[in-house]
Amino acid sequence: MSLREELLLSKAHNLIQRFSEDVDFRVIALKDQQNRSSLSRFKHEVIQHLCLNDFPLENHHITALNDNRFIVIEFDYPSYFTTPVAIRPHVQIEISVKATQRKGILLPVSSFVNTITKSPPEAESVLSIDPVESAADKLSALAWRIPTRIRGSENDDRALVQHIHDLALLKKLALFDENFVDLVAASMLEDEGRLRKNPEFAAYSMAEKFQLMLSILNSDKEYPREYDLFVKGVSYAAEGEAPDFITGLNALQALVDQFLKA
Repeated sequence: MSLREELLLSKAHNLIQRFSEDVDFRVIALKDQQNRSSLSRFKHEVIQHLCLNDFPLENHHITALNDNRFIVIEFDYPSYFTTPVAIRPHVQIEISVKATQRKGILLPVSSFVNTITKSPPEAESVLSIDPVESAADKLSALAWRIPTRIRGSENDDRALVQHIHDLALLKKLALFDENFVDLVAASMLEDEGRLRKNPEFAAYSMAEKFQLMLSILNSDKEYPREYDLFVKGVSYAAEGEAPDFITGLNALQALVDQFLKA
């Protein structure tokens, strides 16, 4: 098991400077280990352990998608201050089950306190996903989540724009990696399982999905506003150092161009 990309990109690889409001885990499992019964048993064991450790959970707090390969668990916590709009009023645990395309990297992870005080990292060795693979996964996620998004729906994720910010900072690593295009293609094939309820969009070619994604991001006036709210609201970069929305769009275009010309 590994922590998910956002925390590791920030605290292990030191490539991005933004907080992640979710507690994200990735269970690294080969495809033949991802049968529905095993994943269902795993989900129930996770829920049982949380309940035994005093996390109050009810059925409506738990969402399982893609045959239990993606599990979202929410639980409330007391707030002592006014909650900013950019932050959820609850804790959300996300667990994804997916094989990695590249071998993980063992890296130290340190808190802000230990970093500032130049103390040794609290975690000396944490399994981290290769950042280029993370970039491929993020690009694939945007390719299907932007076109199929229903703004304001029950499961709408307005913080999706954070992927745009991250890809702006991962662009150079991705563009100079000779296997990036193959990683994107493999990730998109993996994500097709999430599109069963939208067969019309699932039938689009990869190029058509990317073109539709870019068209929406360039024309929808709400995305720049959401980017300012949900990226700037969780960024700890120095003033003026975080990539803005236009920079993010340009990075997306460059990454898509790299994929399409391959």
